[in-house]
Order: sequence, then C-alpha cells, then structure tokens
Amino acid sequence: MTSKTLHIINKAASNQQLYIDCLDCLHEDDAIILIESAVYTAYDHERTILNNLNVPIYALKTDVQARGLLDKSNDKIPLIDDAEFVELCCQYQKSVSWF
Repeated sequence: MTSKTLHIINKAASNQQLYIDCLDCLHEDDAIILIESAVYTAYDHERTILNNLNVPIYALKTDVQARGLLDKSNDKIPLIDDAEFVELCCQYQKSVSWF
C-alpha cells in the first residue's frame, strides 16, 4: 500500500524531465499543487502533460495572480489560497517538492 503524497511542483512544463519524474511517482491517492512558475502549466492548453491525470491538481492563487493569469480559465484546476495549501499538506501523509 502506498501512502498518500502531495506533489508540489514549482517549475514550468518546459522542464519536462521534472514532470516526467513526478508523474512516474504518481499514485491514484496522490495530488499535485502547482506553485510559482508551475502555475503557467495550468493555463498552457497546448501542452498535455497534466491532461488526463486521475488525481486532483491545484494551483496556488497568489502565484496565478502574480503572473497575471487570473482572467484565464481552467475549470479542471481549482485555485487554492495559502490556508488551503496548508490544509492539503496536513491531509496527505507526506509531501514531495519538485524543484
């Protein structure tokens, strides 16, 4: 049995090896949070790297806002605030930061 893991990604999808490594470690009970430059990945509809995943994916709202992406839409990736980020960290047995 695997433990539930929260994967925290901070790099844009242009760093493909990071995403490949992360996705190789992903299990059905895991989740992904996009922070910092990784939030661009949530709005890059041309890329399919996060499409068709069967795990929850979130984006940190302050990072989305800081990059001027709030007016973009991606219904599949909800925005979360700092308190929700902390709450998710507590809900998962471990977290892994992908830098």
